Amino acid sequence: MINRIKSILDDSMKLANIFCGGTDLSYLGLVKKIEVEDVSVEELENYLSIPNITVIKQTILKIIEKNIKNSKVYSKLLEYTEFMDDSFKILGPCKLGHFAIYALKQLGYNDDFQIIFNNLKEDDKKTVMLLENSLFDR
Repeated sequence: MINRIKSILDDSMKLANIFCGGTDLSYLGLVKKIEVEDVSVEELENYLSIPNITVIKQTILKIIEKNIKNSKVYSKLLEYTEFMDDSFKILGPCKLGHFAIYALKQLGYNDDFQIIFNNLKEDDKKTVMLLENSLFDR
């Protein structure tokens, strides 16, 4: 699992260099762009692979807001549901995995959400429920 994650991150670093290399577009700048501009579905799909938790989080929020449902988004969200390690922390106890599980539900992938949610530890279930209760409808 760790080697798979490292491989994913290595591939993502290559993507980050393509999107951000040679420009003034830092990760923070990219987050702002995702937040305020009307970015395309294709851009959002690509941003899901950038190795920065904040970029991925903002991308997922925009995907929820735009209600984007396709195989690329779906497979990335499923992949990210396994990212429960502290190195994938978003804020407090919330990790990328929790956020991806929340996104699955928000996008209507209820069967997948329920299967994954039912297999979580109690603390992880509480974190996902906290996300549901604290994030406003987008």
